[in-house]
Amino acid sequence: MFKAFQTYRKRESLFQEKDKVLVALSAGIDSMCLLHLLGRVEGLNIAVAHCNFKLRAKESDQDQSFVQSYCKKHQIPFHFKDFEVLSYKQEKGISTQMAARDLRYQWFNELCEKHQYANIAVGTHRDDSLETYFINLFRGSGLKGLTGIKSKNEKVIRPLLFAGRKEIEQYVKKHQIPFREDSSNKTTDYLRND
Repeated sequence: MFKAFQTYRKRESLFQEKDKVLVALSAGIDSMCLLHLLGRVEGLNIAVAHCNFKLRAKESDQDQSFVQSYCKKHQIPFHFKDFEVLSYKQEKGISTQMAARDLRYQWFNELCEKHQYANIAVGTHRDDSLETYFINLFRGSGLKGLTGIKSKNEKVIRPLLFAGRKEIEQYVKKHQIPFREDSSNKTTDYLRND
C-alpha cells in the first residue's frame, strides 16, 4: 500500500518530501493509517492537529488522550483544541456537522499560518468520495457536485483517495496501528451514515 500511496501523492502533486504537513487526526482508523503512511515518507516534516468537539462526552476526551499519547511516543508535534460546536451551530443556524467543519478548518488555517505548514492532510478515502457522489446525486446536485471529492483543494490534501476502506483496514492490521472507533459512526443521525 505504501508504494501505491507514494505513486498517488506524486501523480497528484500533493506535497514535496521537505514540506511541513499538518495531519488532521481524529484517532479513527482512516486518519491513523494516513499518519503512519506520511510518517514513512523520508524527509517529510509532519505535525498533528486534533479537534475535541465535546460531542461524545468521555469518548471525545479519550480520543484526545489517545492521540496525544501516540504523538508523544512517536515524537510528533501535537496541537489540540476544544470547541463549543453546539453554541456555534445555534449562532450560525447550521447543522452540527457544518459547525464542526467550519470550526476545525478555521483552526487548521490558523495553525498553518502560525507554523508555516504547507498542507493540511485529511484521511478521506475512495469510499468516502463515492459516498459523497451518491449523496450529491440523491440531493439533486448539478454536475459540479457529482465529481466526488478532489485530491487537493487549496491547502487541504487527501492522500488516501486512492485506497478503499478494506485496503486501509488490511494495512492497519498488518502494521498493528492502534486506532479508536467513533461510536457516532454507528448511528444514522447523519446522512453519510445511512
